Amino acid sequence: MCEEELSSTLKRVSEEDLVTNLQRDLASFFEQKYGPLTFQFHSLVPQEHDMARIDLTLNGENKFMRRYVGSAGYVDGHLTMQRVLLSLTSSRQ
Repeated sequence: MCEEELSSTLKRVSEEDLVTNLQRDLASFFEQKYGPLTFQFHSLVPQEHDMARIDLTLNGENKFMRRYVGSAGYVDGHLTMQRVLLSLTSSRQ
């Protein structure tokens, strides 16, 4: 499944706050994409229009690690990531 298809299945739940929605949906998105992971949210700061600044690190099997810094949120109710400023990947061995 491509990234657009994955993110289109993740929708904003209006009864929950933005931070709770994003933590759940980002975790679900990356686990569907990469498999079992642990997440460390360094910051998740709400902005305007259902968007937030994010800084998170993903860790998985075989020394897999990625860090995402940028914006994430909901456009027309669907999860989107924008302006990812940094993506570091350690090599798989």
